[in-house]
Amino acid sequence: MVQVVTEQLAAEVAERFRLGPVHGWSDLGGTSTTNLRLQLDGPPVVARVHPSSTSKDRVRAMRMAKDAVARAGVPTATGRPAADGSMAVALGDGRIAEVEAELRWDTPMKTPALLSSGFGALATVHDALRQAPLPQAASQVDQANHVGALDVPAAVAPGIARVRRWADPTLTDYADRAQRHLDVVHGLERELVQGQLVHVVHGDFWDDNVLFRGDELVGVVDFGFMARRPRVDDLALTTWFWLLEPASGPPGPPQVGLVAAWLRSYDAAAEIPLSAGERRALPLSIARQPGWSLGRWISELPEGPARAHAHAAADELAVAETVLRDLELWQDTLERGPA
Repeated sequence: MVQVVTEQLAAEVAERFRLGPVHGWSDLGGTSTTNLRLQLDGPPVVARVHPSSTSKDRVRAMRMAKDAVARAGVPTATGRPAADGSMAVALGDGRIAEVEAELRWDTPMKTPALLSSGFGALATVHDALRQAPLPQAASQVDQANHVGALDVPAAVAPGIARVRRWADPTLTDYADRAQRHLDVVHGLERELVQGQLVHVVHGDFWDDNVLFRGDELVGVVDFGFMARRPRVDDLALTTWFWLLEPASGPPGPPQVGLVAAWLRSYDAAAEIPLSAGERRALPLSIARQPGWSLGRWISELPEGPARAHAHAAADELAVAETVLRDLELWQDTLERGPA
């Protein structure tokens, strides 16, 4: 049944964008957006079908952001206009679709060397998004891997309550630890929110959204979590995901030193280097990352996926706790820079 629906979806997209016959398709995955690789007579394309909660204005804003980033010199996927000349169309079920050129890549941004390059590219992305005349729809998103520093207590409360209602001893312990941890982070972050540079940021700068072929950056894609927030939070999310990688090892002096080196790459490419206050805020933003699991996904997903996400988040919490425990090391090293 899913295959029939997907075939119908591929055919509708092909018709609306005048792609010609579709000889095959494959599902590229995605959290809420359906991403399909369509095999055509010519080069393959990627169709992105956004959930019904995503407006056409939002999709247009994402296209404008990608174009601004490309003009700044960071490659993105080129959009393909529909039959009516627009870059995004409403399908029969109300969802909004766009079509982009496929980017050929073979390496996700997970190694220290690629992360160094990626942080430099992210500085250019930030400058481009800060300066671009983006519409209001670029500034807000309903769902993302993010909870703001000042929003933590209210945002995580429903997720904490839901986990405790399950009465699972392991997950209850996770909820209690997460509550204590995030309370401390929130108290410390309140003193550092002033003076941070705030503008539209990418929102999910990691893994298969930052595409390399060998050591060459070939594209930054998936602006679905784009929103206006402190740029430090964008850097923190990337660092957080790397710290969760088994190859990164437990957070300690070597990891802190690598992050400091990546910030040097960021500053070298940025029109406005990170301030001392932003460098002090970054470790706390990293330590805050468990907040979006509770505040966005555990509180809102259906029962089964919510429990599965909670178990995964429970395993990740120790990483954030270690960053907070070693806060002085992180802040001193990031302010000073790598040796």
